[in-house]
Amino acid sequence: MIPNAKSRDVQSEGVSAQGTFGISHEDTAHIMGILRDTMYSDRVLAVLREYASNAWDANREAGKGNTPIKIHIPTSGDPTLIIRDEGPGLSDTDIFKVYTQYGASTKRGSDLAVGMLGIGSKSAFAYSDTFTVTSWHGGKKRIYVAALDDSDLGVMQRLHEEDCGENDTGVEIKVAVRPEDIWEFHNKARNLYSHFVPRPEINVDLRPEQKAAATLKSGTVHEDGGEWLALMGCVPYRINIEQLRGNEEAEGVWLPLTKMSGVLNFSIGEVEISASREELKYSKNTKAALMAHFETLLEEYVEHSLKLLKDESVNSWSKRLRLHGLGKLGLPFPKSAKSWVAESAPLYKDVKTGTRFPFVVLRSNTSVGAVNVNSSTRFVIKNDSRKIQGFQLGYYDYVVKPNAGESIDKVREALTKLIKKSKIDGVCVVDISTLPYLNMRGRKTGTTNKKHQVRSFRLVGTSTWGSRSKNWEIETREPTDDDVFVIISRFEAVDFGDFYRAYEQDKRLAVALGIEMPEVYGYKTTEKKAITEKDCQGTSYREWREKFFEDKMTPTLWRYLSYHEWSKLLSTVWANGHRNPFKGKTKWERADQAQAHLEKLLGKDHPIVELFVRHVRGVKAMSQAPRSIQEIMDNLKNRFGGPKHPTAGPALKAIEKQYPLLTRHADVSALWSTDDYYYEGSTANFKHAEEWAQYIKMADAIREEKIEAGRLTPALMRVV
Repeated sequence: MIPNAKSRDVQSEGVSAQGTFGISHEDTAHIMGILRDTMYSDRVLAVLREYASNAWDANREAGKGNTPIKIHIPTSGDPTLIIRDEGPGLSDTDIFKVYTQYGASTKRGSDLAVGMLGIGSKSAFAYSDTFTVTSWHGGKKRIYVAALDDSDLGVMQRLHEEDCGENDTGVEIKVAVRPEDIWEFHNKARNLYSHFVPRPEINVDLRPEQKAAATLKSGTVHEDGGEWLALMGCVPYRINIEQLRGNEEAEGVWLPLTKMSGVLNFSIGEVEISASREELKYSKNTKAALMAHFETLLEEYVEHSLKLLKDESVNSWSKRLRLHGLGKLGLPFPKSAKSWVAESAPLYKDVKTGTRFPFVVLRSNTSVGAVNVNSSTRFVIKNDSRKIQGFQLGYYDYVVKPNAGESIDKVREALTKLIKKSKIDGVCVVDISTLPYLNMRGRKTGTTNKKHQVRSFRLVGTSTWGSRSKNWEIETREPTDDDVFVIISRFEAVDFGDFYRAYEQDKRLAVALGIEMPEVYGYKTTEKKAITEKDCQGTSYREWREKFFEDKMTPTLWRYLSYHEWSKLLSTVWANGHRNPFKGKTKWERADQAQAHLEKLLGKDHPIVELFVRHVRGVKAMSQAPRSIQEIMDNLKNRFGGPKHPTAGPALKAIEKQYPLLTRHADVSALWSTDDYYYEGSTANFKHAEEWAQYIKMADAIREEKIEAGRLTPALMRVV
């Protein structure tokens, strides 16, 4: 990939001496160590991405872009990652140049390759101390081993050389994998390589292609919330749409961006990436490219959707259902399509005044002139003399009741014409006689509440206002072993406090985890006819939720849970608020100022400084997390009680134990926050914080004395 270079015209006057910046020879190992150890936040994903991207580039370079690369994901029987391409291979000279020199790359002159930084070929060192490279090139097969030696610089050694066929070309990378990491390699490979075109020849099942609402030239659209990805070459990059929030052009597309998800297709080099290739680099050019692609994609999506109106093979009701969902997203539709995206369809809009119909359309005993556009909507012809209240009707059922003296045949004929004229042909029409009926005899006054007469229900809502019965619909299906159920009494879950709130929290978790929530069935228990979970077929909801989410938690979510814990650990007065004494333009500038202040008070390596640095790192990680993850963090914490291996809480407790007065009378944040009496005029000062620093230093000195005293024997004490 051709890098986006900046041209600079520097003019100087009066220069008497000059030097250039570089890296000192004695610090080379240190810099290379930084590139290896801190470049990638996700080392497993880095290895999978970098070497597979190199292989994908190599196939394209050799004119074999349609040939899949070959990948072996480690297994318990063979815990080795192997990635093989059929590119031109590398000569002996290139191997010793590309793999040993940081910054060396063969791809900066072309936008056919996704690489260019000269770092990815060494990414295995972020995970392991050694890896193997095999190259087929120029009729020779050569095997090399790369290893970190005592110098910490690393060494590349050729182990073997033999002849091979002239047509045998390519490079193969082998990295030994720790057994405990095999599952992580499998999980991340499934997601990453599902974006490669063509998909690799691989020994795991890649994630199935998500059914898209539309696959367009500019990208792919899904009509549900989730992440937007930028696909450049074969590498997907998460798009943080919050980076575009301040952009004026984003206002018109912000609603659909937050309610939809999908993939934007970019040409190689069209957007800038971070050095680690884990994220986009949100430069001015990248933001402009993102906005342009989003606008184009949404325009294409509207155009694609409107083509449905001209498709005569699709009935009008299906068109309304399709376009109605898009209308809720706030997409800009032309005036001619407004009626198709409306929430309801009028029945008598173009009917001549005075026209008489042999029926009336009722919903909940009220005459209506329009029907809601919903997949559950249906017309129910009352072809039965029994009372309407006795039939099991749904929320979106519209009863077509014949007028006195009108025949059912005439009603059917008139309804068919009305449906066609109203452009809702294809809507479901049924006879009321086909629906379940509850015997109405025995009741003297009023209407029968059918829900009081049955014992099986399906959860359809979680409202805690008014009657709980509206959260349940009558269910007549036969139970199965796969069902998930609760026992209910007066439409409240038995022995399950706040069930509706728990279900809502679980549903939000499911959306974030990409999981489909199961239908939940309720079985009524009464004093006369009591039932227990043993009497029900399937799995209780309590048992289901205890096991299901634990298995679906990814390492990424556990990591975000740890970040969340660190972000909530200390006061964020340093970030914003009228009491903030740090005046940097951005939150992160203020964090740097707070850290510098603490280092000045206590020293750079003090545990309180380290605590603050990790706290800020957590705040930053959570601010950059997808919105879907941010919204469920508190639920995750309530659900799992924190990360698997908590570090934030114990770290704070250790500080509190070491400095009891600090936590008893103030807070650790007293060292960087201010109060009213911290001010002199309009300028904040840290007199109070300096007093606390003196206490901390005194406590440190006493602790050191105790430690030193513990090291000295009585004999040594006499000598001292």
